[in-house]
Amino acid sequence: MMIVTSPLEQFQILPVIPFSIGNFDFSITNSTVIILIGLFSFCFLLNALINDNGSYNLVPNRWQTVVEGMYELIAGLLKDTLGGKGQEYFPYVFSLFFLYSYSKPNRSCAL
Repeated sequence: MMIVTSPLEQFQILPVIPFSIGNFDFSITNSTVIILIGLFSFCFLLNALINDNGSYNLVPNRWQTVVEGMYELIAGLLKDTLGGKGQEYFPYVFSLFFLYSYSKPNRSCAL
């Protein structure tokens, strides 16, 4: 027997680790887990860009080349789409793009 589920079930916020004190709910939910995965991957990426002595590389390594390529991709899309005034929206669009790109592959995993 096949169970038909709604496509909107991926947006439900469900407790992964339920925890409450009195009337306050401090549960760790599936959205918290996805945000933490994105945060840790961003910190890993930032750490990969910095040398052991705390300075940036003069010659870019692989991670820095990837990040600069992503930066140029988003900046070019904004410039082509919105013109020069689109650069003021760059931080917002950049963070939304990467939050979505980090969370989309993880949505297929059952938590």
